[in-house]
Amino acid sequence: MPRVRAVFRFFSAVSSVIFLACTPRACDMKSTSAQSPLPAEPSGSVNNETSPSASASTPSSAPLVDARKVLVFLGDSLTAGYELPSEQAFPARVAARIEKDASLDPHWRVVNAGVSGDTSRGGLERLDWLFRSQPAFVFVCLGANDGLRGIAVAETERNLNSILARLKEKGVPTALAGMRMPSNYGPEYTKSFAELFPRVAEAAGVPYFPFLVEGVSLEPRYTLADGIHPNAAGADLIADRVFPFLRPLLPHGP
Repeated sequence: MPRVRAVFRFFSAVSSVIFLACTPRACDMKSTSAQSPLPAEPSGSVNNETSPSASASTPSSAPLVDARKVLVFLGDSLTAGYELPSEQAFPARVAARIEKDASLDPHWRVVNAGVSGDTSRGGLERLDWLFRSQPAFVFVCLGANDGLRGIAVAETERNLNSILARLKEKGVPTALAGMRMPSNYGPEYTKSFAELFPRVAEAAGVPYFPFLVEGVSLEPRYTLADGIHPNAAGADLIADRVFPFLRPLLPHGP
């Protein structure tokens, strides 16, 4: 079927582009006024040569004093906005929608904590750094690179469970996005991988957002030339789906 072949082509390309071209050494975290930076990693922390997120650059400037609450998107290159200006990454597009919504009070400061090439383990190791921004809500969008590298589903599940558990310990409301793998990874792995995300979300009692790039990954008009990462239109489409999901989870005004 054409759709099945398209899925196969898409994820075959993913394994070569996200895993190879978008390693942390090749792709930088992005941040602009629409996406406030987290504090820089201190020397000797997880941002070192042995970390899975080792060479991903982090903003060097501390955030300005800001009374708004912090909404953090914790993810990989799909979140970081690979090869896009930072204001076009989907977290920035969500931020633009929040700013236009007068019913949201107080308005939120959005932090794009996407690191290209990151895995669930890398996200777990970055939590201490992330907590320095005092997040009021975290949207976890990790796991794609785990699947592409064939990391055991049980390991990815442990990492995601640990991430959500630590966020809960800190009293930070959280939501989890799902991811899928192509059929060429084998039916058993593909099924197990897809099923781990809703299971983790249910166990942690957090809202679940199925397949972050639904409607984008199979559409050339919504992706870069690599056929994988969202272009500006694709990021807008993701924001169109993510914002109404997150909106009722954020505090509203009277």
